[in-house]
Amino acid sequence: MAPLEEGVYARARICEVDQRTKFVKVLFIDEGISAWMNSTCLAKMDEILSFHPWQAIPVALFKVKPYQDILNDNVQLKWSKEDTAALRGILKKFELVRVEAILNSVPSNDYRDFVKVNMYGMESESDEMGTSITHLFARERFDQVDFERNLFDGITQKIFENFHKEVLTVETLETWRLNFPSENETEAIVEQPILNEATVDSAQIPVADVSWLNEEGYCHKGEYLVNIEGRNTVSPYEFYARPLKMTRLKEASQRNTGIEEYEDNNAADGEEDAMIAANDELANFAEELNSFYGHPKNRKLINSSNVVIALEKGKRVYGIVEVDDEFAQFTGCWQRIEILGIKDGYYSESFFCRLRFLDSGGTDVRLLSSILEIDPMHCVRPPFCLQMCMHGLKPVDHSNWSEKAKQFFYSELREDVPVALNIVGCNKKSGSRHLYDCHPFQRPDVLFVNFIQVRDGSITTLDARLQKEGHAVIADHSPIKLTE
Repeated sequence: MAPLEEGVYARARICEVDQRTKFVKVLFIDEGISAWMNSTCLAKMDEILSFHPWQAIPVALFKVKPYQDILNDNVQLKWSKEDTAALRGILKKFELVRVEAILNSVPSNDYRDFVKVNMYGMESESDEMGTSITHLFARERFDQVDFERNLFDGITQKIFENFHKEVLTVETLETWRLNFPSENETEAIVEQPILNEATVDSAQIPVADVSWLNEEGYCHKGEYLVNIEGRNTVSPYEFYARPLKMTRLKEASQRNTGIEEYEDNNAADGEEDAMIAANDELANFAEELNSFYGHPKNRKLINSSNVVIALEKGKRVYGIVEVDDEFAQFTGCWQRIEILGIKDGYYSESFFCRLRFLDSGGTDVRLLSSILEIDPMHCVRPPFCLQMCMHGLKPVDHSNWSEKAKQFFYSELREDVPVALNIVGCNKKSGSRHLYDCHPFQRPDVLFVNFIQVRDGSITTLDARLQKEGHAVIADHSPIKLTE
């Protein structure tokens, strides 16, 4: 850790050491800037901070190098101060840049290696192609920069240093980059609790109810678009879906007020983009959980007795479990769960619990003693996947859905296309140890839905098709009567 500014430390990598002055040059890996400082002001980085990737990726322009004079071909090539100033001036002209990474014939897993790129300046988001930064740079520094047209492999691009060398003296550095903060300077800093000392009561995950979905922009034209987790579809009274945010269409409608034809022509593209964005968001979160809980130091078993007490008090209890099925590569090896209820054993360590996967959907039964504590920093985001239940229909002549009805519902509720639906209510029930064997629709936060429209070209709702096939009949208060 190194001082980024006075009183603020940030993650950094030591790049160079001046043995004469004991100064070190560090690269702040999340800001992308470097600085010299006295080695005495560095601090050891806590291991918990090593699980998040660098936020600033080092890149190098492909196919350019400093000009090489044929008469002086043994001189080490370096970028001049003018070269750097010219490139900086070009980049300042553009609001955004588009980056294309160049493939290397020799793969590297080292964050220190520069990614060779083609970079294009974009004046706005609508500028899809952009202007080549490399070409602009080569033109502006004509006869000072060589453009190598025959390079095609990123590994062949060399990295060149700057010609300008900084002169290091105590006078040129800020005082906070010369010494470690004294005790007097750190008195006002409040010591943060150790993240792994989470308690069952404190680790609470926000609820993804109708209000949250509306506030976050998931409601589009009065309906909600979702992506079904098909492998976890059980029956019309228990299925799981991830809500999709139609950002692209919302922005388009704002730019084209009163022009509905635009949205109609681009609805399919917008829905596809929403599915891709939702998958990317889930994958990024799964990678974060894998990186953190993949380290044994960050895994701590949940206190079984505390879980029992919390559920008895009606509190919600969350945790982390390891998953090793074929879908773990997509949804993560370590997943967030909610403990729905427990089945008594001879002692608390032998209790079984029914749990619900918050981000991939579905339920499972595990030993309570195998559940891990969830770190509070992973409790900020509400569940990605929500449990749903059809409302207003009931099985024909049975209290339970027939196998034929379940199979029909499973086959028709496709997961490869978006599904639109209407939300009519949400189960507000709190936690309880007695939810182990309850009906699925009696669990907390189940969303009750109707008018399910699979976006596969069909104009008939799934509700109507269940009735037409003779699997269901209309029942206004089925499976439960909703309260206002």
